[in-house]
Amino acid sequence: MAEVEVEEKSKPWQWPGEWMRDEKFWRDVASRTLAGALVVAMGYLVAVANGLLQVPPVAQVVVGICFIAGAVGLFSLFVVKYQKWIAPLVNRASRPWGDILDTVIKLIVMGLSVWMLLAGILSFRP
Repeated sequence: MAEVEVEEKSKPWQWPGEWMRDEKFWRDVASRTLAGALVVAMGYLVAVANGLLQVPPVAQVVVGICFIAGAVGLFSLFVVKYQKWIAPLVNRASRPWGDILDTVIKLIVMGLSVWMLLAGILSFRP
């Protein structure tokens, strides 16, 4: 007789950890982020074309692009290093502490990336 696999139901506080490990989750995050960035860029171009916003000086554009590129680079570097070095260390830790450490590390890097993105975006203000 074939064995029937019983899927264990996870507790709600374990869901974020499961999402972080799921490749489909990250694919969805990337596609929605790209879609949002395209919508914002098109809205900005329409606002500039209609005279609702002024085009910022070159120095502000350079500073903003540097901050935004830094945020994307930091996040990309984190993803690569995380998969290679941090994930195996976290998996060796005991389960509850490993999940906590995993979440804390990801939140810190995401917070830094968001801060750099906001700094880049706000540098366009006159």
